[in-house]
Amino acid sequence: MGTSALDRANRSAVDASDVVLFDAFWRDEVAAAALYRDLAGLVDGDCRSLLLDLATTEERHAAHWAALLEGEGRELVAPSRPWRHRVLLMVARRFGVERVLPVVIRAEAADRDRYRASVHAAPGMAEEETAHGRALALASTDSVGRGSRSRTPATARRRAGRCVRRCSAPTMGWCRTSR
Repeated sequence: MGTSALDRANRSAVDASDVVLFDAFWRDEVAAAALYRDLAGLVDGDCRSLLLDLATTEERHAAHWAALLEGEGRELVAPSRPWRHRVLLMVARRFGVERVLPVVIRAEAADRDRYRASVHAAPGMAEEETAHGRALALASTDSVGRGSRSRTPATARRRAGRCVRRCSAPTMGWCRTSR
């Protein structure tokens, strides 16, 4: 029988610096989920589905870090939206969601690297961050694809392609990348 991430983390020594790190991870995941949900509100169709799927995964990651923090006796207080989040939303509203995707992709890569370095990260968490970055990279480069609605990286790539073709200029009502 496999061990849960919480069991593995509890067996590792947890010190004050780990708790600070858990808190930072939790806040980052909560912010990322909120950003994806807010960006999803600016678009529709497959783009919206892709962003909502990413938000759901980030919320699962946040729940992992929250469980570790609560296990250490920390009370969680919902963080406010970071200023960076507000700026990205402003840019996305004005110029289109695809304009903020490079920044979001870099954040996903940073999360991946941090999770690979942490013994307390849930199994597969770093790989999910990698898949997020790839799906968003495909969305930002206007990939083409078709497929089912299952929750696999391949489906994320297909949704990403359709996302950009349909939603690259959501506030203008037309798509700059259509042919």
